[in-house]
Amino acid sequence: MRGGSTAEAMEDFTGGLTELIELGEKSPPSLFDIMLRAHSRCSLMACSIDATPQQVETEGPMGLILGHAYSVTDVRTI
Repeated sequence: MRGGSTAEAMEDFTGGLTELIELGEKSPPSLFDIMLRAHSRCSLMACSIDATPQQVETEGPMGLILGHAYSVTDVRTI
């Protein structure tokens, strides 16, 4: 059984549209501003860490589980 994508789940749950932003070299330079605007509009946001089948369910270097999705509940500068 495959878990599916967070974007598909959000669309099914809300009936709304989703936008997928890939991170890395192709990240938009205004990513933080995009996230701040989305948060101010009470948008649902999530993120995940890509993993190979061998890496799924393993803990990454920051303590997050590879292959899992995480809700973004706040956006701020620290």
